[in-house]
Order: sequence, then structure tokens, then C-alpha cells
Amino acid sequence: MAKTINANKILKQSLLETLPKINIKSINQISSASKELHAAFFPKKSKALVMNFFKLIFSIDDPLHLVIRSHLYTEVMLNAVITKNFKNPEKVINFSYSQKIKILFALGKLDTQLSTDLNYLNQLRNKFAHNLKYDIAEFDFSQFSDLKGIYKKKDYQRKSSKRSLNLFLFKYEILFILGNMTTQFREILLIDI
Repeated sequence: MAKTINANKILKQSLLETLPKINIKSINQISSASKELHAAFFPKKSKALVMNFFKLIFSIDDPLHLVIRSHLYTEVMLNAVITKNFKNPEKVINFSYSQKIKILFALGKLDTQLSTDLNYLNQLRNKFAHNLKYDIAEFDFSQFSDLKGIYKKKDYQRKSSKRSLNLFLFKYEILFILGNMTTQFREILLIDI
């Protein structure tokens, strides 16, 4: 747990230092910190599954695909926790994503920060799912707890710059979310998913 917290601090510090001047060097610096984060919080038994998702995160450049895939992956993890904690999980598995978050929060399986971040992920997913022309450049990433104080809404002259920054930030936010989920859901091994 201490390793995870330290790795999260290192990654967050890298973001703080590099966001004002994002370039290839700063992205490499953050990538290096993310490798340490990965080593700190993912169980050894599930390296193959996790590494596949890690590779997927950094290989996807389409925001719609990345958001939907990330949402799906986190929902699979929520379902695994529900399966481990309910006598009749099939009755709960079919609930909506937001209902699952509320139930697991009420059971004490999710803390406030993770619950909030999963709800924002769900909001972002819904924006893509219900608006054919939704652009990730429109989303306010300052809502995510790990980006508070880091993310500053700026007026970019080109929407493509804002889109690229938000896609970059989302990739790192999903790493924070996965790290927090893995820490809180030690009762499940990701390999079981």
C-alpha cells in the first residue's frame, strides 16, 4: 500500500512538473513514473492481463474507443467484487454502472475518492454514448480527484491541442483509477476476471 501511494505521488509530481510544458521529453518522464506505479500496485499473478490493458491504453488514440474500453474494464472489476461479496450476485450484476458504484460504496468497498472518480468516468462514457459528435476536448478533467489542482482550464486556440491534452490526461487518470481499484479490491485477483 505504501508503495502504491509513493508511486501515485511520483506520477502526480511528474504531471505537475510537465503539464505546463508538455513535450516528448515530459511524456517520457511521466511514462517512466507510470512504470513504477504499475510495478507498485498490480498483483504478480495478473501481470499478463494488466500488461495487455496497459498496452491497450497507450496504443489507443481514439478517445471514444479508449473511454468505452476503460469503462468496460472498470465495470468488469466492479462485477468481480460484487461476485465475491454477494450471495446472489446475478441479481446485482445487471444493475447500472452507477448503481453498482453506490452499492459498493455503501458496503465500504469503495472510498469517496474512487467512487467520485468512477462516477466521472461514467459521465464521460455517457457523453460519448449519447452524443454522436461528442469531443473529449469538451470534458472538464478537473473533476477527477487526481487532477484537481493540476488541470487548469485553458483557452486553446486550436481544439486539436485541447483534444490531445485531454486524451493524454485521460490515459493517466485511468491509471490512477486502476491503481486505486486494485488497492481497494485486494480481495480479487485481476487474473480471475
